[in-house]
Amino acid sequence: MLSGVFGQEIEQKKQYKNKLVTIMHVHHATIDTGAKPGERVHLYLHKNESKILLCTLIEGACENVKLDLLFFPGEEISFTAEGSGSTSIHLVGVQEELKETSDDSDEYSDETLKMMEELIQKQKHTKVSSSEESDNSDDDEEN
Repeated sequence: MLSGVFGQEIEQKKQYKNKLVTIMHVHHATIDTGAKPGERVHLYLHKNESKILLCTLIEGACENVKLDLLFFPGEEISFTAEGSGSTSIHLVGVQEELKETSDDSDEYSDETLKMMEELIQKQKHTKVSSSEESDNSDDDEEN
């Protein structure tokens, strides 16, 4: 499974569209270092014909925001930035390839599952036998 850090600058008046081929986890949004004091920029996510305000960044007050956005391969998403001036927003996160698994593969093989079941049954039997022996030794002490 390959993974890596990604960064994307979201400039105002541009839409950054992406049909994902990897898992994308967006961690932070930060206002550009060239922003003027008090300048605000809104970050929007466009998905399924909805425009969702994710955060508003303000130079000198709220310059970065922690995000926890997770997107999967096949999803179509886009980001835009809107606000006063021409300041952009920088997104930072991680991208990972989706681990491929076949439909017929289980986490454990049938043989392993059978062996685990036998061990559990054996442990249950051992515990029952031990408790019966301690019950019998209590009876011997009473006599």
